[in-house]
Amino acid sequence: METFHYYIETPHIAEPDKIAEHLPPSVFYASMDPVTSIRLVTQDKTEDSVPFTARPDVAERQKHLPFRHHISFKSGLSIREWLSGKENNEIEAHVFHGDTSFDRIQIPVCKYRYREFKEKKFEKCVPLFGCPFCKGPVVREGKTFSCPACGKSYRFSGNSADFLTDELRSRFAIVDTKDVSDHPLEPFMLAAVESEPDKLFLDVGAGFKYRCFENVVNLEIVDYPSTDVLGVGEQLPFLNDSFDGVFSSVVLEHVKDPFACARELSRVLRTGGELLCSAPFLQPRHGYPNHYYNMTSEGLVNLFPELDIKEVTVPPYLQPMGAITWILGGYVQGLPQELRQEFLSMKVVDIIDKFSDLKSLDDPIISRLSKGVRYGLACGTIMRAVKPGRTGNDPHAENAPRQAPSAA
Repeated sequence: METFHYYIETPHIAEPDKIAEHLPPSVFYASMDPVTSIRLVTQDKTEDSVPFTARPDVAERQKHLPFRHHISFKSGLSIREWLSGKENNEIEAHVFHGDTSFDRIQIPVCKYRYREFKEKKFEKCVPLFGCPFCKGPVVREGKTFSCPACGKSYRFSGNSADFLTDELRSRFAIVDTKDVSDHPLEPFMLAAVESEPDKLFLDVGAGFKYRCFENVVNLEIVDYPSTDVLGVGEQLPFLNDSFDGVFSSVVLEHVKDPFACARELSRVLRTGGELLCSAPFLQPRHGYPNHYYNMTSEGLVNLFPELDIKEVTVPPYLQPMGAITWILGGYVQGLPQELRQEFLSMKVVDIIDKFSDLKSLDDPIISRLSKGVRYGLACGTIMRAVKPGRTGNDPHAENAPRQAPSAA
């Protein structure tokens, strides 16, 4: 089956500290092949012919990704009806593409779990909270957190401890986003969590997690239901030496200052603790909500001079073929419809022979590529900049732009 992408719609409820089990599960889904039918199943329930609708708005937001079909679907039953009193009853969606095979999606029940689950985490991590500005310990006072050292205060969102102040949002270009990162823990991270339940781990830039753990604190810039702490990687809201292990899974490309973020990851790691970190090299641009830096393996190591690097590997799911297929799939989506089949019909040798010497830059397959894909897959970019204020006889210096042009 072709590659697919999905995320779970965030419940909109009036009281965020209450469970949302009265709501039906709702999913956005994208794939290369059209969807023919959907069913939902648990151990004791099945819902066939789940209705679904096309979502051109989601397609527009995800046009940099190599998917052709975007839909959403919602169950006719509430989470409470699906669970039947079983808090951990798993819900699966089976998405069919015209034959008996189907894509399997797990509906994250953690969106609807009881507040007691979060409270167990807070009992563990509140003593570790540190002011992101002065690094002093903070005190919990009901639904607020305060720093006696510098006087700053932080709130409880109803779902997570919110250390993401307006000042931090501005400094690190944090904006509200509809993009959702929903990758699970990478296998080697999951193995560490499950094998050492008494240790406490921090997942920086956790995204939305359909499976949560009492020994993993999820830090994010988005208040997903699985988020425990809101904050930025460059100024983590924790005391020194707080965690037995720290995770950073394809996050460093999204932070404005990866060197500062790397120092913070090291700072909150206890002596003898382990950092498990992955970062992209030849991946196209993808924003959650921003994408700043890719890096080589040497670049990743260079971010952590104070750590003893044990190994650097390329796991199977990050092999070069992933980069090749992602780039080619994205390129196809950036071409006008009438050129897509021509490109898809070319052999690898044809592409290399025709375009590797850069003598065919006026070919429509190059010249008519959409602007967004051109920036997202570029071999490189070039920048012109002017120092603000008049210098010499340059009449335009004071009006120089201060940020890169939009690639949308």
